[in-house]
Amino acid sequence: MTQLTTDPSSSQQHLQSYIDTVDTYSFNHGSGLRFYTKTVVFHNQITAQYNGGDEMWAWMKRLFGQFKSLQHDFHNLWEVNNDDGTTTIMFQSTRNIWLSGNEKSRLLPFRSVG
Repeated sequence: MTQLTTDPSSSQQHLQSYIDTVDTYSFNHGSGLRFYTKTVVFHNQITAQYNGGDEMWAWMKRLFGQFKSLQHDFHNLWEVNNDDGTTTIMFQSTRNIWLSGNEKSRLLPFRSVG
């Protein structure tokens, strides 16, 4: 597990919980409503649409379940407190993906800004 910061805000703690859940494959059980609302609408890179937290969670199971393991390495994190009282978190990370049967090295590093 990668710790985001030494003194995380509640928003950063929520993000940390999400990343830890993904990295430990804990999305294989439970509801996606812990992290996504019932009204969330998500579009992936191939324009598929997922409605609601549970549909989003089911897609994540299919997407990430094909790999042996995942690990996110964080590089930068920015937290913005908006005028309306909401918080925006942006981060830069490398997603390390291990394919089944691969025991030694990291494969397919994927740099994302979330």
